[in-house]
Amino acid sequence: GSTELRLALDLRDESWDGAVVAPAVRVNDWDGPAPFRYLRFREPPYSAKQLEQLAARIRAQLDDGLDVFAYFRHEDEPAAPASAARLLQLVGQDLLTRP
Repeated sequence: GSTELRLALDLRDESWDGAVVAPAVRVNDWDGPAPFRYLRFREPPYSAKQLEQLAARIRAQLDDGLDVFAYFRHEDEPAAPASAARLLQLVGQDLLTRP
């Protein structure tokens, strides 16, 4: 197996604004230098149009050779599993796709 450690940091406090965290990636940073993205969608529900827009951005990241890890919050809104399945479909990924 790979020994590469991938680190994503969720730095929401404003005191972290502008801090360089390389080689880690910041959660929801679409443009960072790391070879992967960690996306957390925390504002459900998502409309069909919003999911299509997210899928287009994720497809572009995948086309650039980046790995994308995307998660939907499931605390208060039961739509997260359906949103995740729809996003996978829009991106063109199978639920059982493995790296």
